[in-house]
Amino acid sequence: MLNLDSSINASNWYKDTHLHYVFYSSEQKVLHFLKQQISQLQSFSPKKIAFKDFYQGFACLIFDTIKKECFLIRDHFGFEPFYYTIIDETKQLCFGSTLPDILTHTINPVLDQQQVESILTDICIGSLTYTDKTFYKNVWRVTPGQILELRCFPHLQCQRYQYWHLIPGTPLIHYSSDEDYDAHFASLLEEACFSCCKQAPDAIAMEFSGGLDTSAILTTLDKLRVSAQLFMHVGEVQDERCYGEQLLKELKTNYPVHYINADAFDVVAVLNQCKQWFSGGAPYLFFMFAANIHQAVQCSGSKILLSGFGGDECVSSHASLRTWGAQVKCRTLWEELDTANHQRSNFRQWVQMLKLRYPYLYYIIQKIKSYRSALARQQASIHYKPYKSLQERESDWLTGPLSHHVRMRIEYSAIVAKNMGFTYRYPLLYPPLVEFCFALPSGQKRRLGKNRLLMRRYLTKQLSSGLFNQHRKCGDIFPGTMPKCQALYKDGHLNDELWVLPYQDIYDDIIKNKWVTDDKLFHVDLLRYMFK
Repeated sequence: MLNLDSSINASNWYKDTHLHYVFYSSEQKVLHFLKQQISQLQSFSPKKIAFKDFYQGFACLIFDTIKKECFLIRDHFGFEPFYYTIIDETKQLCFGSTLPDILTHTINPVLDQQQVESILTDICIGSLTYTDKTFYKNVWRVTPGQILELRCFPHLQCQRYQYWHLIPGTPLIHYSSDEDYDAHFASLLEEACFSCCKQAPDAIAMEFSGGLDTSAILTTLDKLRVSAQLFMHVGEVQDERCYGEQLLKELKTNYPVHYINADAFDVVAVLNQCKQWFSGGAPYLFFMFAANIHQAVQCSGSKILLSGFGGDECVSSHASLRTWGAQVKCRTLWEELDTANHQRSNFRQWVQMLKLRYPYLYYIIQKIKSYRSALARQQASIHYKPYKSLQERESDWLTGPLSHHVRMRIEYSAIVAKNMGFTYRYPLLYPPLVEFCFALPSGQKRRLGKNRLLMRRYLTKQLSSGLFNQHRKCGDIFPGTMPKCQALYKDGHLNDELWVLPYQDIYDDIIKNKWVTDDKLFHVDLLRYMFK
């Protein structure tokens, strides 16, 4: 709690003797970084601090004791959750890393019904857009990569400064050979893994699927001689475990592998636990299906859990397809699709090509479908943009309005991890690595049907076999928990828990929409349960 009209004398704040500012962060490493920055500045201002160069997760607050101004700052991707509200009656700013932290100091917190309804309908439309609003009125999250300035007198004023984001039009990196790109990528990946592990190098765990992303990270850990416990989802459906097991045979380090199945996965118990941690629902349900891994990591005593999430967003698999379409390079586009699709029919390939060449055609068809249902009354719309460049797309999806998927997965997974005694780390979302990949020519990301080119070449150079040169994604990200949960839902075994749920009117509107799939309704019901 911070009283905005009085001085600060709390022991967990840092105050510079030469400045009229005080600083707060739950992490001492952030306060140390701030002290270094202050010593290098001739005239201090929060907006002059190079937060973009501090690559670990953080959330901090800077308070001007004379002007009574607050600056709330959060890291690049939101690895550290950060929420706040202002209590009008007492002129107090309440901030914390979870919603329960905030709501315990709030009298009669009120759900924002419009925000809940918007999420429920947008799940079905597939148009989730990032927002700083939470499910509670007058409670917000600080946007990642942003400095939020709050002035409370004579009335509340907010100003936002983006200290870091990906800017379309950033000059592309042009090297003379593939080897130069590979060397730069390898250097940044090693730097990313080292940065993610240095806080607890002897207590590292890792989600390991055997896919390109986690295999690249594990190969780098092996190169750095970092030990880790590996946790692998096991299910009945086909997955990438065969790639992972082959990789482990080629590495120098003998990594312990924990094969985690879904036998003990209790979906209702997981939902009830998360309802407490989130004070209700969550706009992203990834955390639930990873519960078996989280429990195993907690039991292992590990303090850092490495994830391969971010590979598709950082080293984009989509590179060049939309670019060729926008640039009317139809022959090149057809060759790309023909190489990638293998046995797909020519008709489906033509449809895919038309969607890439004329993106508004697909948008109009989907828009017409949406107006057939009552969902239109909820003002749900398909957010579609015919990007002129790959950088425009990646900027929107990583740091822009369509970053809901990335930011919410990170934010809510962080809250789960915080409650279970460990911390998530994402080497493939290391800001310098993301910036490098953002500035790559499209030909260095995808070429003639092969995606993740840099990652494939990196693995090929590190390993004796060509295992990952022809690697193709297969199976589900959660081969155990998600199929089990979907089967329970489909067979009616969750009917007792899901019998009477809130927001029935929204649900009735949704089921009138004939093209909404069962898996969307499944997610909607789980989210409704969390608000029960």
